[in-house]
Amino acid sequence: RLIDGINAIEGLRVLGQPDMCMFSFTSDTVNVFQLADEMRRRGWYLQPQFSTPLSPRSLHVSVTYGTVPAVDALLADLREAVEVVRRMPPPDPNLVQAIIAALLENPSPEAIARVLSLAGIRTTELPEDMALINEVLDALPDELVDQLLIHYVNDLYA
Repeated sequence: RLIDGINAIEGLRVLGQPDMCMFSFTSDTVNVFQLADEMRRRGWYLQPQFSTPLSPRSLHVSVTYGTVPAVDALLADLREAVEVVRRMPPPDPNLVQAIIAALLENPSPEAIARVLSLAGIRTTELPEDMALINEVLDALPDELVDQLLIHYVNDLYA
């Protein structure tokens, strides 16, 4: 029911033929990172997945026994959230490109700290909305994403 409901929302499509209680869906017309933020505001957590050479950016859904009674509510919120996101401007592409360029030019810990601040990470807490950060992380080379995450986690515990 959940898979069919997601596939019925214009612009969304489930990836693959899920046989288990986990699956992902994507969109060519809706920014899934912004959709994750909008669904979080409605009390749902859909885990953003970055693109790979084999898979587009997507949102990961885990279905548990406790999810079953909430399928209709989740689908209703998802339909509404898609419409909200359609009306939103995407994360500022100039800011995304500036952050990416700065990180590629100088991936030192000091530069990473400055760039994280530009993306809204000013303390050891993440910002409420993650779409901008996810846009940047999705566009960066994996090795640099690893460095950023190591820097962030080190700051949490140092």
